[in-house]
Amino acid sequence: MKISKNQLLGLIQESVKVNGGNQKIQNQILESVKRKLNEESLPNNKMSKFERLRNGEAALAGSFDVGLMKLFYLADNENKRKLINAFPEFFGEDTESKWI
Repeated sequence: MKISKNQLLGLIQESVKVNGGNQKIQNQILESVKRKLNEESLPNNKMSKFERLRNGEAALAGSFDVGLMKLFYLADNENKRKLINAFPEFFGEDTESKWI
């Protein structure tokens, strides 16, 4: 089931109200969630999935992605290049120049 950003914000707002949060805390939570949602949906965000995982920013990363990242760190430079070429959508642009 997919929900829109507005539906998600409404659910969070209702949850804070139900849990007895005061208005100031509620507003801080909502603003934080809005910023996070906007950051993740920006089209000009050039950060690859690999970089988001590395920075601890990828919420709910799958086991495949986590395993691929671990494998990358264990690999020698030749195998790192092979991984980058095999999974360009995961590593993004210019990964080789950044990480090898």
